[in-house]
Amino acid sequence: MLIVETCRKTERNAGADLVSLSARDLELAQLVSRGSQNKEIAGLLGITEGTVKVYISHLFAKLGLLNRADLAAWAVRHDAQIRMALGAEAEERKNLAARSRSRSRFWKLFAGPQID
Repeated sequence: MLIVETCRKTERNAGADLVSLSARDLELAQLVSRGSQNKEIAGLLGITEGTVKVYISHLFAKLGLLNRADLAAWAVRHDAQIRMALGAEAEERKNLAARSRSRSRFWKLFAGPQID
């Protein structure tokens, strides 16, 4: 009975809006749901294992979850929304990069010779 009640409390608190989570939070949730260990996640994201632990702890707090299994289950349930959010973020980064390249080309064409 205690386990069922704990799960219900956890589920009620786990409804944090995806908008409140960063892209890094969503990436971590996905990796945890795939069964990746902290060391593997650290290598994939180019951060330390300690940083992964801190991020995951913050995710537990943000989502009102108790452990890694709860986080994995949450990520599986929200997989479509996570993929959509990460896809939109990647598209925005691509657009910003394209705009930056356009500005760069403009200034190279019209700014005149560079003096070092």
